[in-house]
Amino acid sequence: MNRACPPPDAASLPATAFFGGRPAVMRFLRPDDADRLLRFFATHTPETIRSRYGYSLKRLPPERAAELVGVNQQWDAALGVFEGSGAAEQLIAVARCCRLTAARSAEIAFVVREDRRRLGIARSLFRCLAGLMRKRGVDRLVAQVDKANEPMLALFRSGGARLTPIPGTTAVLASLGLGPPRG
Repeated sequence: MNRACPPPDAASLPATAFFGGRPAVMRFLRPDDADRLLRFFATHTPETIRSRYGYSLKRLPPERAAELVGVNQQWDAALGVFEGSGAAEQLIAVARCCRLTAARSAEIAFVVREDRRRLGIARSLFRCLAGLMRKRGVDRLVAQVDKANEPMLALFRSGGARLTPIPGTTAVLASLGLGPPRG
């Protein structure tokens, strides 16, 4: 049984949830997670890399991993889901929101380890990030999703996103209005 995402603010994270019967911790990524991100990237299939990054990438350079975990968490957001603890702690999913030039909108992206998919991890990350970014004044989330990535398209559809084909590509633009901050 999965628990719902905790209230979406920095004070509520880290939070424990259960996915596929296993406990996992959802928290903000930190600079010391760069090695965990590199190990996580190494578990990706070529298809996962292509669908997430939009191109083939054999390895993630350590400098890029450091950039991805070292985001300004007060402006953008990068969350990870971790299983295990201490030296055995493994990153099993990442989600991020990066504000666009129009600061009231942000691009959202996810990647979940292949053997941990379809357990509600992306949905929990999506809800948490949507609530967090809404509280920060973002009113629209956008994402480019490959037309073949039906689980991610279903996630956006369930949230009420508008899906628009991107001409000349195999992707669609998912656009989701968040509305005013709650509470």
